[in-house]
Order: sequence, then C-alpha cells, then structure tokens
Amino acid sequence: MLYATCGCNDNSSSFNIKSHGGRETHIDNKLGSAMANPYIVLAATVAAGLDGIKRNLNIESGVNKAPGQQKDFAVPVKLDEALEALSEDQVICSTLGEPFVQYFIAMKKFEIETQELDDERNKCLEYFI
Repeated sequence: MLYATCGCNDNSSSFNIKSHGGRETHIDNKLGSAMANPYIVLAATVAAGLDGIKRNLNIESGVNKAPGQQKDFAVPVKLDEALEALSEDQVICSTLGEPFVQYFIAMKKFEIETQELDDERNKCLEYFI
C-alpha cells in the first residue's frame, strides 16, 4: 500500500515543502505519475490545497510525523482504482468540471481495454514471466 505523506524539508515525503527562508520555498509533489499530464496534476494539487484552506485543515499535524507514521491517505496504485477514486472526489470533479472528468475517465478506460487486448503487450510479457 502506498500512502500520501507530507513533510517539510524531508525528501522521503511524497509531498515535500522545501523552505530555506525567503523566496526559496518550493514544493515537490511526487504523487503524480511521470506519464500524467502535468497541467492536470497542478490543477488537482491547487484544488486540494484550496480545499484544505477552506476547511481550515491543519497541515502541522501531518508534517510533524515521520513519513512511515503517516497512514491516513492511501494512494491508488492501479489505474482502474485511481479512476474510481477520481470519480468519487467531489473537490477535483468540481474543479476540473464534470464533463472533463467523465471524458478523461472514459478515455483512460478505453486505454485500459485496448492495452489488455494488445498482442504486442502479451508477447512482451512472455519474455518477462
């Protein structure tokens, strides 16, 4: 199981706020896949942050824990699980818009189906299994 962890100046965290004072503060978000659209990842990250501000969530409680102790937020590791989580996330759906999310999910499900049917993929798997 993979968990979303948050930390300050902690490179082992999946969401790391690096602050060296002044204008040198930046955020490392390691939760997004290398194959993900960076604009969608950024929009989702900003939406989640704004939701936390609106709900007055306290980041300090999570940041002060070691990443191994932060087991509050499980992250889906399979695409079909991630798509299900996306469809249930009202904050992200309302931010990105229902039509976009429905289209995105439909396209990703189509990708899953075509990948499963791909003979070349099965041929490659024979070499590794």
